[in-house]
Amino acid sequence: MVYTEEQYCQKIQRIIDSGMSTGELFTDLLKKYFQPVSIFSADKDKTFNSCPFDFEIIADGVQHIVKIDLSLNSENVTKEIIEDELEELFNYVDKISAFQSVFNSPHEHESIKTTAARTIWHVLRGEKDRAADELELNLFIAGNIPDELTDGFLKRLKDSQRIVRVKLLSTEELRISSIPLPSPISQPEPLTAAPQPSASSPEPTEVSPLNSKVSESLNAFKMEFLRLSQKEIFENCVQILKDSNFFDEDINYLHVGLERIHGRTISVNGYYIDEYNNSLTLFILDQNKIDSVMNKDDRDKLFNCLINFVDFCKNSKTYRDDEPLSEHWNLGTEHGSFAYQLEKKFKQNNEFEKIHFKVITLREERTKAPRPKCIVGKSEYDFEVFDIERLFTLSTTREKFVIDFTKHPTYTINGERKQAGPLRCLAAGVDPRNGYKAYVGVMKGDQLCSIYQDYGQRVLTANVRAFLKTQGKVNKGIQVTIKDEPFNFLAFNNGICLVADEIESELSGGVVLIKKAKNLQIVNGGQTTASLLHAHKNKISLKEILVPLKLTVVPESSSTALEKESIKRDLFIQSISRFSNSQNKITDTDLGTNTEFQIKFKEESIRDVNKFQLSDGRKYEWYYERARGSYGVEKNLNSKREKLSPAAIKFDKSDLAKWIVSWELEPFNASRGAQKCYLTFSGPVNKMKIVDPSYAFITSDFYKATVAKGIFFRHLDTLIANTSWYKSNRSYKINIIEYTFALIRYVINERFGNDYTLNFRKIWDNQEDWYNIEKSKSHKRVPVIDTLAERLALHVRTVFTSDRNREKDVGELVKKPETWDDVRRNIPDLSDLLEEFRTDFCCLKNPREDFPVPLFEALKLKDPSENEDVLEA
Repeated sequence: MVYTEEQYCQKIQRIIDSGMSTGELFTDLLKKYFQPVSIFSADKDKTFNSCPFDFEIIADGVQHIVKIDLSLNSENVTKEIIEDELEELFNYVDKISAFQSVFNSPHEHESIKTTAARTIWHVLRGEKDRAADELELNLFIAGNIPDELTDGFLKRLKDSQRIVRVKLLSTEELRISSIPLPSPISQPEPLTAAPQPSASSPEPTEVSPLNSKVSESLNAFKMEFLRLSQKEIFENCVQILKDSNFFDEDINYLHVGLERIHGRTISVNGYYIDEYNNSLTLFILDQNKIDSVMNKDDRDKLFNCLINFVDFCKNSKTYRDDEPLSEHWNLGTEHGSFAYQLEKKFKQNNEFEKIHFKVITLREERTKAPRPKCIVGKSEYDFEVFDIERLFTLSTTREKFVIDFTKHPTYTINGERKQAGPLRCLAAGVDPRNGYKAYVGVMKGDQLCSIYQDYGQRVLTANVRAFLKTQGKVNKGIQVTIKDEPFNFLAFNNGICLVADEIESELSGGVVLIKKAKNLQIVNGGQTTASLLHAHKNKISLKEILVPLKLTVVPESSSTALEKESIKRDLFIQSISRFSNSQNKITDTDLGTNTEFQIKFKEESIRDVNKFQLSDGRKYEWYYERARGSYGVEKNLNSKREKLSPAAIKFDKSDLAKWIVSWELEPFNASRGAQKCYLTFSGPVNKMKIVDPSYAFITSDFYKATVAKGIFFRHLDTLIANTSWYKSNRSYKINIIEYTFALIRYVINERFGNDYTLNFRKIWDNQEDWYNIEKSKSHKRVPVIDTLAERLALHVRTVFTSDRNREKDVGELVKKPETWDDVRRNIPDLSDLLEEFRTDFCCLKNPREDFPVPLFEALKLKDPSENEDVLEA
């Protein structure tokens, strides 16, 4: 049969989907294509032995190092993407070229990577090895190769004068060469009906098949990911987790590829530290994008990569006994800085109470049984997998977490395993027609502590998170009560205030036994929670503590896509927070999504006047995600939402704060993480109501100028990501962007005066010239300002990595005002650009586009009602 290009690609995909491994399939195909002396597949150890290629082939005196990526095709492949795809191969060859010598005699069970490296080392020195005296790197893609890339291109090695040849291969070449395809692996016929399990039957181990509609959507979802680089896959998956309320803070990206050290494989793609809960979360991305199923061994090997990383940091040594991991990786890199941070913590015998290990994979996890928790040293390790099905579900619906007070959580108090029970409450007799139900009762102290340990930020509203992060005060009187008079805690303490979407309960002897609560959140009780956690850390028993509680059940609107209904509900919950009585006072500064500013800004964002139109006539709307996860819910309920507001033009309160705080010349505060940056922003913003009680300054002009700041911020992101100096050392990009963004304003003020600013209205009106909605990672070059910005960005990077800062932790350095002072010194010469920059990109300030008073000057304003209208923690 003669196949078309499309049919040939489709059959290859069917063969892979049928269960044949990529290594098995392409060993057959490439053997027929190259007719080689030898061919070796890295299929078995590619994911776990840090092998950057799929095949090593020796044919006609040439050693071919082949990487396969069938997600690339003639429609999406570019020179820049190819360079990114091949970068890992170039780094691999670069390292080999720097070796002084190699073992010439293969040892038993030697990996393909090592065997190939020995031959590469000889070939780079003009020597013949294993019948090869030339080296060629091949990237294998699907379909046809675009005309502009058919000649290939050359890249010079950093440490060698020899040239490595690069050539693209494709399935189209196989088709034209009449390379036959094998038949798919036959599958057993599906059962027409499954027998009903008897009472004694074990639970099924397989998940029932998805219906065809969901299956098609899942496949489309996966294909979207397969078009992305590993880095982009991880960042997009993390965004799904953030949108689903698993994490509120920024997750730090590391992207440390699989590396073999001292006989053990390590890798880590990102991390998150919850300082108050003393927990660490580590992420690893499964690099296998081809196979459809992840089995138990695959999963556990990935978990072990993270465990090995922690072990190396604990032991502070790698394959050289005197070299800690941070130095092996270079302290000036993000991963080296993070390793140093952990080494320092472990040296002080200050271990995390919990370490969470997370695997993200585009495969389906076949083994649904979770890896059990374990205690290692002073830390409890737990394990979680986010596979393609779960990621798809999270992206289309807002996952409701349910706390089961009768079964979950189990927890450890002073080494003793406990299990909780239902909350014992009394109904408050509120008429349900008022839109809510209320209960009063008690919760055990160790139960409250354990719920926070297990669920972390997911059970804390923004005001309580703010209290724990910025104050975390521990009342000495409460501590004395916990330690010496725990039986009096109920009498002395005002307790906590909780809100939930719904509950599961039963009535027993007039007492409401609450077994489960959906989306439970602590809206007041910061000091109580802080004090109990402090006591727990100090090994003080909480088993006799009873905490007073008030629980309000506020059902979500059945039409959550209606923003007005959502706002109404949030205002009601805000009022609960405001008027609940607890120990310590904090102001509206510490509220998150429900402040007047946030609500007014969201209302402005959905006005028709703030839609924009591209030159081809298509209309779009930037989507402001005031409440985390609302975009996914609305997209699922309203099919038009994603077309009107693609994910590339979505932003949230963390983005908003980062843009504005950076532009207001405090990039060091923007670099402190999402929550701390937001608190820096929200304090003065809430003070604005002193001069403008109704926030009337939030107009269309203000909104457009604010989003234009974000457009330019994202423009800087793609600019810096595509520079050669950043590609050679991918570290601290977000901090470089924040400092460059601030430095551009500083240059405008210094050279043109404080009355000048960037022409944000021009950026808004011409935003398709600055930002690519369809390909948000690609860069749209803007003359003059890009040259100026790149010079400033390189200057920022140079300051971060200067000799003066060589021994310092750059991750901490960027959070210090002194670093901003250093950046503003010795700014590079811009004289050849300034006049054109001022004329084309700057203008006089428009008061309608800004706050009524400069942002940080608002902190000096005195609110006459400050002592009356307060929010309890």
